[in-house]
Amino acid sequence: MQASPDRAGVVQALAAASRAFVGITARSLAAVEGDITLPQFRALAVLAVRGSQRGSDIAEELRVNPSTATRMLDRLARKGLIRRSRSATDR
Repeated sequence: MQASPDRAGVVQALAAASRAFVGITARSLAAVEGDITLPQFRALAVLAVRGSQRGSDIAEELRVNPSTATRMLDRLARKGLIRRSRSATDR
C-alpha cells in the first residue's frame, strides 16, 4: 500500500503550481498587443478549451453576472478576438 502525500506537501505543490500559472498568464497578457484584462483572458481561455459557448455559460464558468460577461464578450468582439453570433436556442 502506498502512503498518501502529507498535507503540507500537497499545499506546497498547489502553491507552486498557482505561482507558475500566474507567471504564465502575466507573460501571455504582456505578449498580447492591445490591452487584455485578466477576466478577458480567462474568457478567451474558456473559449479555447470548450469552443463556442453561450454568454450565460461563460458567465457561469467565470462566476460573473451574465450582463458582465456580455459586456466583456462585446469588448473582445470589438477587438476582433472573437466572433459573436446569436444562438437559435437563445431568446
